[in-house]
Amino acid sequence: MKTRGTVFVLFFAAFIINSCDETGILTDVQKIAALRNVTIEYNNLTYEIGLPAGATSGKSLAELLLEDSASFKNPENYSISIIAELIADNTKPDAEDAKFDGAEADVIMDTLTSNPIKMETDGFEVKKGTTHPFDLETTINLKTHRKAGLYIFRQTVDGNDLATTTKPRLLYTVGTQSGTIDGPELKQDIPTRASDETKEFLRQLLDSGIFDE
Repeated sequence: MKTRGTVFVLFFAAFIINSCDETGILTDVQKIAALRNVTIEYNNLTYEIGLPAGATSGKSLAELLLEDSASFKNPENYSISIIAELIADNTKPDAEDAKFDGAEADVIMDTLTSNPIKMETDGFEVKKGTTHPFDLETTINLKTHRKAGLYIFRQTVDGNDLATTTKPRLLYTVGTQSGTIDGPELKQDIPTRASDETKEFLRQLLDSGIFDE
């Protein structure tokens, strides 16, 4: 009887172990595979131009330079805040809950590939069978991204779209492994818009050549 009891206990323990293997926690390899099932979709991109105080007061650029040359010649005082709206899609048939450390993207304006605009966001989770909208944000200026900034200004003045290429990626850490999951390269023409006062100031700024090489 002792032998039979021992055999029964061992059999019961093996049953529990096998059950855990079949329904237990995913391995690291399985977790990474689940993360790679998440796809990125592009939704929208918007931008906002920041100018030195008084830029749209109605005074000419020449007058403003006489009053405060230091402010209006400082490239850091000309900024562009950019928000890219994307969607993480986790609705494939074999989806599992997916947790990411964050996301980031390189945005190329026109053909200015040498200094892309880097955008990022904090971590988030996408439950299986759901989609999760998220925003990537950044603020650049004419000191950090002179050519891209001047391109945005010129297109805004002329009323032309911004030709953009966005290369997003998701960031993850599973166990001791960290990596990225690249999304598709997204090409979009973004409509420009600004007030007449802003356009007039930008036109004068571009014509002045202050920030030309």
